[in-house]
Amino acid sequence: MLEIVMNQNRIPGLLLRPIAGLVFISCLVVFMSCKKNDDKNPVNSTDTSGVSYPTIKIGNQDWMAENLKVTRYRNGDEISHVTDNISWNNLSASAYCNYDHDVGNASNYGVLYNWYAVNDSRNIAPIGWHVPTDEEWKTLEMYLGMSQSQADDVGLY
Repeated sequence: MLEIVMNQNRIPGLLLRPIAGLVFISCLVVFMSCKKNDDKNPVNSTDTSGVSYPTIKIGNQDWMAENLKVTRYRNGDEISHVTDNISWNNLSASAYCNYDHDVGNASNYGVLYNWYAVNDSRNIAPIGWHVPTDEEWKTLEMYLGMSQSQADDVGLY
């Protein structure tokens, strides 16, 4: 599983590619994120619950290297927790669930967010971070070996 969040200090945007109907941010659900970093501005990735996430530099981007586990937006509002597939599939509002609907999985896998939660203006990403844009995804994909045309292609691989 993989969730994604990008650091906002240098790279603006808020867009996540949906993967097989579920939005994994955490986003790279390992919640990865991106930011151009320099020695004067260390990367901070602490969520609203005080959980700090390790980061990893890939190319010129910094990504969170662990799944996001946040259950509240930046402003402190709770994100609804859904515990069954039928409810999850019929949602039209922000929510998160645990992998296999098992709360014990959150510590290993983080949590999964639907698009409504990812795209909510209250922000699920820690302060200074954001959900990566399609262009930021493409930068990562091409750094990892995809061609421009492969990165521009829409669909699952």
